[in-house]
Amino acid sequence: MTRILGVVVIGLALVAAGCGPIAVLESGGSADSVAMLPGEVALSSAADEAYQFEATLGYESGSLEHLGAMVGPTPGDADEGVISLGFTWYFMGAVENDDVPVELQPLDQKASSVGVDVGFGSVDYETGGVDDSDISDLALGVRYILGEDTPVDGLGFELTYAKRTIDDYGGSTNDQETSSMRFGVLYYIAPVEGLIAKLGYSTSSVDDGGANEPEVSGIDLGVEYYVDVSDGMYLDAELTLGFPSYDPDDGSDETDIFSYLLSVDFYPMQFLGFGLDYGNDSYDVSGGDYDVSTFGLHVVWNVEQVPGLDVNLGWAKETADDSTTPNDDEDSAITLTVDYRF
Repeated sequence: MTRILGVVVIGLALVAAGCGPIAVLESGGSADSVAMLPGEVALSSAADEAYQFEATLGYESGSLEHLGAMVGPTPGDADEGVISLGFTWYFMGAVENDDVPVELQPLDQKASSVGVDVGFGSVDYETGGVDDSDISDLALGVRYILGEDTPVDGLGFELTYAKRTIDDYGGSTNDQETSSMRFGVLYYIAPVEGLIAKLGYSTSSVDDGGANEPEVSGIDLGVEYYVDVSDGMYLDAELTLGFPSYDPDDGSDETDIFSYLLSVDFYPMQFLGFGLDYGNDSYDVSGGDYDVSTFGLHVVWNVEQVPGLDVNLGWAKETADDSTTPNDDEDSAITLTVDYRF
């Protein structure tokens, strides 16, 4: 839960299928929500050498069901596939490959980084007569953490930006652009090793060529704690609370949203790790109650025969319950990523 870049699967990656205001919310969540594919985690390699760069190749296959009239001119489902490439540079110095799981090493060593992710894919609308749409993704991010040689050891700053463009969205002649930006501050609470407090502000918007450009913006508060529970077995847990508001940009009042996300990763041994994520967003729009829940699982395997190489498999699902309609919207995605450090 430390990488700051990655193509978002639930939200940006499936916003092509349209989820109303939640599509904007999910694309503008915490730094880690922009940062990571479900399952994009890593463990330490067999080599003891330090590394200063990371390269990631990923593939995501997702689907959305029970869309009602949200996608295209008529009801239907949609499938999407995206290939992503990512690169991260630890610009303040190499990260030591010690006994801590690789996913936690940059955070444990207060490593500063800058990175970029790009993705390309398509959306297949199952509604008859609706042509496929091309997808292009871009994510940029930087994290800078002050070290022991500064008066404020452990104070850090994060800035992330993500954008998804869908050509001829939903069978129309207009493109859809979903963008999000977040600025965050983090601080290592010195008396408790592994405890980090976080505060951020994010804003997200959707532009599909129409008269309105809805936006979600607000603050988020978080805390992360990682610990060696027993003889090299590590546990990493993070809780984020969000307090954004939804502006439909149609002259009506803004809507307050409450969201939370809990992420837990467990590393029982040096070459294997498991994780889960659960989140919920709740709000009222146009007289209806909306409740959106997300759930994800991931597993990572460190290929000991190839030092620095990790294979990651993840699955995630988002269910949107609208009290004004009989059917729920369901997004799901499977991701496979390969991460190499050198």
